[in-house]
Amino acid sequence: MAGIDQIRQDILFLAGRLSHRCAQSEEEMEAARYIEERLREHCASVDIETFSAVDNHNIVMGSYMAEFAVVALLATWWPFAATLYGALVFLSYAAEYMGYPVFSRLLPHFESANVVARHYAGRPAGLLVVTAHYDSGTASPLTDPGVAPHLRAIQIVVVLCMLFIVATCAADGLAQWMGGAIPALEGLRWTAVALLLSIAAAHFYGAGHATEVRGAVTNASGVAALLQVAEKVSADPPEHLDVWLVATGAHERWMAGMRELVSGIKGGRAFVRFINIESVGAGRLSYTTSEGELVAAPCGKDLVEAAKAEADKHGFTATPLRRIDSAAHIPLARGYGAISLVGLEPNGIPRHWNWTSDSISEVNEHAIGQTADFAHAIIKRLGTRETL
Repeated sequence: MAGIDQIRQDILFLAGRLSHRCAQSEEEMEAARYIEERLREHCASVDIETFSAVDNHNIVMGSYMAEFAVVALLATWWPFAATLYGALVFLSYAAEYMGYPVFSRLLPHFESANVVARHYAGRPAGLLVVTAHYDSGTASPLTDPGVAPHLRAIQIVVVLCMLFIVATCAADGLAQWMGGAIPALEGLRWTAVALLLSIAAAHFYGAGHATEVRGAVTNASGVAALLQVAEKVSADPPEHLDVWLVATGAHERWMAGMRELVSGIKGGRAFVRFINIESVGAGRLSYTTSEGELVAAPCGKDLVEAAKAEADKHGFTATPLRRIDSAAHIPLARGYGAISLVGLEPNGIPRHWNWTSDSISEVNEHAIGQTADFAHAIIKRLGTRETL
């Protein structure tokens, strides 16, 4: 089957036949089985690897924000104790954001799976992992097209409020220890708590009022591109690279599939690179030079260099990704070289991102083919090196 026709068939199954592919659902597992069959057409080694993840990440993060009301109450009597507890809650929140489960480990978990295909080189200089998450998101007040471009600003407000509350508790404790008081701090602290509680309420409301979406652009398009890359790697493999092609599950559970994948990789950071493919069925095709809502992490230097050398030929432009976190957030946070191939709107958000308008009629199959060609060109360029 010709490339565009096959892309169309993949999209029709993932976002047409299946009404959604929400994380940890039967539809997600049906999509995993379809992807496994498609990968077996080109790869000898293909596995479905199951894992478990927390049910709703919005509730997890909202709970951390709401806990600062307890911190503020504790500061009324024991400000130093509140400082220590607030610092603990903040560090736990930061760890969860970086992909390290803390208190979320205590919540109920449900099963999802990664689909992993492996191609081995005779004399590998490194491992290149090409990923695309295959579950679809949900539409909620937090993913409304009018709200989504402001998620980075909301995240910054959350962190600043948390740090301010901890700082005021420490200041109150110091003033109390010196026999004085700073009356204005309590009112300012509760103002910050009120902001956090309002954002937490939005997370809780979003968790309970989410609508399943088909996820044609986000991220059936990425999976279709991944499958095309598998075909190209099979026909024209890189000389000095092992290549893994991984469709990750439960991305909506704060990239649980990517977290599971990264935690299972051995060989050291200098040996491993990641190419993440997301939302390439619409928007301006781009490769990322840095990523991160809060702190911009530079993408892998050799990946960016290879992408830059091939970009004009394949119609891609360089861009920082700051408005949302892609699945590359996890390997970047672990110190691995990573890059994302993504379609973006002028506001820095993928078109139809986690919204009800994300249907198969919005997908540009030629853009998916273009992405697969670009990804393969990057792989081939890196694969000529005898050392990474």
